[in-house]
Amino acid sequence: MRNENKVKNAIQIYLKQIENIKVMSRSEEEICAKKAAMGDQKEKEKLIVSNLRFVVSIAVKYQNLGLPLMDLINEGNMGLIRAVKKFDVTKGFKFISYARWWIRHFILKAIFEQSTSIKLPLKYATQLSNKDHLNETETVQKLKQVYRPVSLDQKLSEDSNSDTILDLVDGNNYEDPDRIVIEKNLKEIINDVLLKLKPIERDVISRHFGLNGKQPLTLKEIGEKYDLTKERIRQIEHTALDKLKYPMKKRKVLDFVD
Repeated sequence: MRNENKVKNAIQIYLKQIENIKVMSRSEEEICAKKAAMGDQKEKEKLIVSNLRFVVSIAVKYQNLGLPLMDLINEGNMGLIRAVKKFDVTKGFKFISYARWWIRHFILKAIFEQSTSIKLPLKYATQLSNKDHLNETETVQKLKQVYRPVSLDQKLSEDSNSDTILDLVDGNNYEDPDRIVIEKNLKEIINDVLLKLKPIERDVISRHFGLNGKQPLTLKEIGEKYDLTKERIRQIEHTALDKLKYPMKKRKVLDFVD
């Protein structure tokens, strides 16, 4: 609980620090980007700072995918810095569109590379390893507690008049990332990988992990649908996951963000 509070406080402190940063108009930003592209260091820094809130507006949309919000923000900031360094005014792109691509690129790459194995805080790992005290339903609930997303309605401070994260990343100030395009591509990639599995393996994985819009189910619930024991469903899932561990199948997903 103490660690959760530390993380929450760190996010609140960071958001509080950037909430009053002046956001440039699009015309001001383009002028600044052109100067930055010509090597003006002050304009580069100004461009980065001005878009820190834009990074948050993208990062909050990728919560609950295996990385804490603060990590997503940090990765997004790295993408923003890369965008400022590589932006070429002669290509005819608007800086904000170019930056959005790099921010998403860094966030998605981190999610795929760092979330291949879930790392649990010690107290949760200890609890989950004790099979005598937890049934499967309780285990799922514990996992949900570990990766609880930060609400957009969360206050930046205890003050009742404080802004919320939603206020900070108001959609009126920023263009929304092309979520539909991303999700469509990711869905196609995931489905392509799952096609390597047998139908029952594919269905078990999809149902257990809530893929393709399915409601996540426990192994016992999936077993009831197939009239199989929970242990048999576990074996099917284990076999399927082993197949998905091969480098070429993993690479198919990583290619999307590389």
